[in-house]
Amino acid sequence: GNQRDALAQGIVLGPRRRLHHHTEPAIGQYARQWPTGIETLFLVDTAMFHDNFSKASISQQYQNIRPLHKGIRLEGQIWPCYNSTVEVSMNWRDRKAELRETFQEAGYVVIPQFLKSKEVQEVRQNLNRFVHEVAPTLPREEVYYEDRGDHSTIKQIPRLQVHDEYFHQWHDQGRCRDLAEVLLDGPVLPWTMQYFNKPPGIGEPTPAHQDGYYFKLTPCEGVTMWLALEDVDEENGCIRYIQGSNRRGMRPHGSTDTLGFSQGITDYCDTDTANEVVLPAGPGDLIVHHALTIHRADGNRSAKRTRQALGFIYFAEHAKEDVEAQQAYQDRLAQERIKAGKL
Repeated sequence: GNQRDALAQGIVLGPRRRLHHHTEPAIGQYARQWPTGIETLFLVDTAMFHDNFSKASISQQYQNIRPLHKGIRLEGQIWPCYNSTVEVSMNWRDRKAELRETFQEAGYVVIPQFLKSKEVQEVRQNLNRFVHEVAPTLPREEVYYEDRGDHSTIKQIPRLQVHDEYFHQWHDQGRCRDLAEVLLDGPVLPWTMQYFNKPPGIGEPTPAHQDGYYFKLTPCEGVTMWLALEDVDEENGCIRYIQGSNRRGMRPHGSTDTLGFSQGITDYCDTDTANEVVLPAGPGDLIVHHALTIHRADGNRSAKRTRQALGFIYFAEHAKEDVEAQQAYQDRLAQERIKAGKL
């Protein structure tokens, strides 16, 4: 039971070391060798350890580790606990092959502090400028609101890069595109950059879905990057994944009433819910998932907190998009939203 719990929650240990003894003393031995101020952290596959492995035993042997709600405290910093098979690295350029292997196996990866605090602040300033100066001038189908009569309830802006040079540069050039090419193992084409928000109290749940159902690609090879601009947790609607679902094909989808996510998996069941991996994130953290990876998010139950993030989508260059089907879908969707008073 303890091992299964640890496997589900994940334990942050430090630079990966292969343990040759499946005993708790071995864990303590390696733990005491960890350097201060670690920059690269990994999640350890708990299957390496003996059945009596437990988070409590690690805490007893190394006092600098204390299990916390949704995280572990290491040398004074709190790091989120992700699923144990998903590697977390701040220096992703140094571990491209491992990152790609993890992405292909699990269907997603998490890179803490992909943006530093100053970069997050710059992005937020430009987003604020866009929302107040550019968004009011856009056609109705380019900005989605939870309440059309209240412009503070913006939920989604689907094509930031088309309307602003600052966001165009972010999307088409630089580290996001570089990372997409690493994960898809080849050249990519930038498709769109989006702003996502769940306004406090009224931000709706995001239904379980696979992005590839919307993309209409053959083969279905693309990535979605989700960049947190503020603290995101279970209260305000963090992402939940089904690990490995990218390797099991497309599930059936049907219409939903959710603005911005009109299609959802129709046979999502209790077994799926039980296998969800919850991924809280902080400002600057990047979560990347495959186009076939199943994911969803709860609504925003907070009375005051928003849930703001940017999304970057890239397709493998060799993947072919059914342009006519995609355009027909978008046109139909826009008309439905206008009738519903959401645009």
